[in-house]
Amino acid sequence: MVNFSKDRFSPKRLSPKHIKAKIEPQLHWKVPMEEGVYQDSRWSNPDLDPVKPEDRTWGAVDYWAYWTSDMLAPPLASTVSSVMSLGFTARETIPIVFCGFALCSGALTLTGKMGARYSIPFPVLVRSIFGMYGSYPVIVLRSFVAAMWTAILCVQAGDFLNNCLTAIWPSFANFPNHLPESAGITSAGLLCFFIYWIFQTILACMPIKKLRILFLIKGVVVPPTFLALFLWAAIVTKGGGPLVTGHAKITSTYMNTAYSSLTGLNAIIGLFSSMAVNFPDFSRFSKNNLKGYNQFFALPVIGTLGALTPIFVTSAHSYLWGEFEWYMPAVIAKFDSRAAKFFTAFSFMLATVKVWYD
Repeated sequence: MVNFSKDRFSPKRLSPKHIKAKIEPQLHWKVPMEEGVYQDSRWSNPDLDPVKPEDRTWGAVDYWAYWTSDMLAPPLASTVSSVMSLGFTARETIPIVFCGFALCSGALTLTGKMGARYSIPFPVLVRSIFGMYGSYPVIVLRSFVAAMWTAILCVQAGDFLNNCLTAIWPSFANFPNHLPESAGITSAGLLCFFIYWIFQTILACMPIKKLRILFLIKGVVVPPTFLALFLWAAIVTKGGGPLVTGHAKITSTYMNTAYSSLTGLNAIIGLFSSMAVNFPDFSRFSKNNLKGYNQFFALPVIGTLGALTPIFVTSAHSYLWGEFEWYMPAVIAKFDSRAAKFFTAFSFMLATVKVWYD
């Protein structure tokens, strides 16, 4: 039951002294290790031990909300653009996207079942394959991929934050730039990058078991934005535009259609191949051992439907402004309505939050 007592909302709780007293004990040069089932905290601690039955609270709705929030995000648009850059239109791209996600969902379902069955995370699961010390390089490699995704998504989220600030204060578009063009980013973009980086670093300290509510919120807020953009693009282009109604034209001279299809399939699988490895980090919280086939269908269904939005939006951008643009912050920056610009950018920025956990 939520505590609504006066002391809980007392101004004293927001005083610098009280905040310092709360935060200071959590600050350490070295993270203190807690003992788990076994005495050696290197092999056993509360983060590595099997999840307690009372903490296994994730159901089918929670996982569908997770996949919805994870799939409907900027990386999907970037990956779809990689496929369409091979010369495919929507009718060729959609089957490739569906097949790629279906193949990936097979691996996800199997690894997820292992994590749910034994309630153990990825670092413990890989010990059964590589051994106790052999699991270290695997974990380091997975951490490197996570760091790479963090960098990429922080840049994109920073640009969405830039869109939000420009929508609120149009003068922010004239923020002085002191960086050379070769830097690939402006001073305003760098500022927004650091602001979001600080925000996501704070969120990174949140335990996975407490992320269920965040994913539910994202699962409610983000899909309407994708649907609204899809409908807007379909209406302004009167049916979809050149990418939807055109014919495939392979842009690479050394690749035929079959080889290009395999290249596109590989790009789609690569989007969630890393998640197929560490999905036990999430599936271990399942309260019913991931009963049924929800996980298998979630990825291809949500991913394929979500892929329609970036395709139609890019086609609409070409129809309205004469060029193909896949980078969503650049598309949003063209919106005339400040309200539409803010809410769309904010929704995409929210969609980016915690995607780097993958």
